[in-house]
Amino acid sequence: MNWDLMNDGVGNPKNCKSLLYSHVTPPNMISGIRANAEIAVRAGFKHIQFF
Repeated sequence: MNWDLMNDGVGNPKNCKSLLYSHVTPPNMISGIRANAEIAVRAGFKHIQFF
């Protein structure tokens, strides 16, 4: 998926991966420590004490 940002000038598109359905493709988190997105969200609430 190519897209172009206006703030760095026109004509140099960036390539990015789609995040569509990314919540159902484990592992989640930056280091892959959570089995799925549901567990990751619950752990986030638990450990940052917003729950």
